[in-house]
Amino acid sequence: MDIQTQSSLLSAIVCLAIAISIQIRGRRSRLHLYFVLLNTVLAVWNLGFFLQQVSDPAMGFRIAMLAALAIPWCAMKFFATFLGTATKLTGVVTNTTAVVSLLLMPVIISPLFDNRWVNLLVLVYVFAVLYLCMFLIYKRLGATESRVESARLWYLVIGGLVAITFSLTDYLPKIDVFFPTVGTVFTVIFMFFLSQILVQYRLLDLTEFFGKIAVLGSLVSLLAAIYGLLIYFVGDQPGTLFFTSLVASFVVLILFEPLRIFVEAKIARYNLRERFDFGRQMAKLRREMANVLELGQMVTLIFGRFENMRRITHAALYLLEGDAQNYKCIGHVGPQPKSMLDAVSSRDFVDRLRDGETLVREAIEDDIHELRELGSSQENENAAEGLGQLAKLEGLMDLLDEIKAGVVFPILSDRRLIGFLTLWDARVREAYLQDELNAVQQVANQIAIVVENSKLVEKLQERDRLAALGEMAAGLAHEIRNPLGAIKGAAQLLQMDDAADNESAEFLQVIIEEVNRLNNVVSQFLDYARSERTSSENLDINPCIERTVQLVRNKAEEGMVEVKTRFATHLPQVRGDTERLTQVFLNLALNAIDAMAHSENKVLTLSSALGRRKEPGLGGTLVRDVVEIRFEDTGRGMTVEELRNIFIPFYTTKQTGTGLGLPICQRLVRSFGGALSVTSQPGVGTVFTVQLPIVGEEAITGSTLKRERRSDSKTSEANLAIARNTDSEGPGRETEET
Repeated sequence: MDIQTQSSLLSAIVCLAIAISIQIRGRRSRLHLYFVLLNTVLAVWNLGFFLQQVSDPAMGFRIAMLAALAIPWCAMKFFATFLGTATKLTGVVTNTTAVVSLLLMPVIISPLFDNRWVNLLVLVYVFAVLYLCMFLIYKRLGATESRVESARLWYLVIGGLVAITFSLTDYLPKIDVFFPTVGTVFTVIFMFFLSQILVQYRLLDLTEFFGKIAVLGSLVSLLAAIYGLLIYFVGDQPGTLFFTSLVASFVVLILFEPLRIFVEAKIARYNLRERFDFGRQMAKLRREMANVLELGQMVTLIFGRFENMRRITHAALYLLEGDAQNYKCIGHVGPQPKSMLDAVSSRDFVDRLRDGETLVREAIEDDIHELRELGSSQENENAAEGLGQLAKLEGLMDLLDEIKAGVVFPILSDRRLIGFLTLWDARVREAYLQDELNAVQQVANQIAIVVENSKLVEKLQERDRLAALGEMAAGLAHEIRNPLGAIKGAAQLLQMDDAADNESAEFLQVIIEEVNRLNNVVSQFLDYARSERTSSENLDINPCIERTVQLVRNKAEEGMVEVKTRFATHLPQVRGDTERLTQVFLNLALNAIDAMAHSENKVLTLSSALGRRKEPGLGGTLVRDVVEIRFEDTGRGMTVEELRNIFIPFYTTKQTGTGLGLPICQRLVRSFGGALSVTSQPGVGTVFTVQLPIVGEEAITGSTLKRERRSDSKTSEANLAIARNTDSEGPGRETEET
């Protein structure tokens, strides 16, 4: 048996073994199916050449040629699916290969199969399509942005061209040209390379691939030595061959796993420098991030570093999106992970990270395995609890698969989970040592600092921009105000002129009215832009509300609006300014009267009561006792869009409004430490609520309602107790600021 016959048998066996290994992994995708078909066809092709040399030349050659006709279609389907380039060109070429192969098959079955020109036609057809597949990979290079991925595609192109070209040279002896028969060897190596890519869902680099070849070659050599020793001592007589093979197989099965671990450990020892390099790269990355203030620059820096590290095949960074409960992927290395993670549906995952836990895939897998083993031996109650834990862990594993993570590092800021960083080396189990995990966690901590610093910088920049805009707008308002006075004065002089006719007098009156309206807008704008330095004092709120009722009574009678009051007695005092609060109450009451202009039932209710306000704080939710003043009308109500914009300056629903009244009211109330909120229902009415803090009342944390008051607030304490007992509205209402 010559070397070419042996290499054909070897290639057939290895290709078939690769196809079986992919099939028994349970893969059911089209990509795996096409790869299995391609390897099977290559195995039959080489097996045909083997049979041609050792048994029936005609039958073996026919089998090889029929398999060769199937290679172009299988190769086109596999590479088009692998690259994701299902274009019109690939579709046309794939259909063409199917038609050509079907047309040539009858020729191969007929007596013409041994014709030299027919063989040459089949040879040119097969290798032309294979070279076209490599051209498709080369075209994919132009659409790849990653340098590392481009380099790996180059490896794939070069490896494929080498395998195809040397396979073509195997036919040179047919035309009396001597050349070593090495094409089958390169074909087997290339198909093994592709199988590893499919198993790990990514392209390998050369160092990794040669490491795998070294491990495989070492194992083959050791196992071959075992077979050789057994045959040497036992003998290779036909009667003892079966016994020798049986004993050797047992020895191989016993030694295979420890040998594999031993060889992988020895080869990994030569790669220890990569572990030292990993820690050095992480330390360098932390130093570089110390000077970064922008998120975009941080993402570019992190993933530029990760992309060039051989210890990372997948990486992703997720950050909290605004105030929402979603974590968005803002950068990744390797295949695209899940782009958005909902914190509500992934509560167990988020809670673990919020507690500062680093999630490791291998540890979760070990826990799942342990729970499954203990499940059958536990009692019913313990079994139910174990099943619940098992379901949670399996859910975590599914989530890790979605985000393509081997290790997940929390990114915490003020005990808040603002994001997480994921890494994975899909080539090996337990890819990172504990000191390496600690180094990456330090990078995650540095990311938290950069995120918070970037938010602070954005706020400072926005504040400076708004401050500059406010100064410019205030100056512009002053410049507008001066010409307005001149225009109004000139119009009034012309109006006083007896020579002016009635039509001119009418136009002059319009000018004066419009100037007054514009001057009012400018005045309100200046009031809104002016920094509030209001004086405050302790005051009773009910007299202030009664004064407001007196001021709006005439306006209410004109609009046929019934004004009702409902005051709680013995309310504690609040801190504020009577004139400023009257301005706020008057504005809210007039707005309510205007809102009921077209209502049938016109009732305005002004009430005061004791309530509580919740507000966020560093220690959790703060609860504060407040005095509430409510303005309830039975007007048309407001839509969701109007409620969203009601406190935005210059937003108004009135034809003659300026849109500054409510923003000014909100600003005045906040200057006294209070809050202004609104609720509304279209067709029913609107309720504006002013909440003012009680004199001497301190905000407390949580729901304990334990209060600490200053020593000079005894009167407020007494009033607070009386108000709770005599409030006509019942117990104090608990509300939240909107």
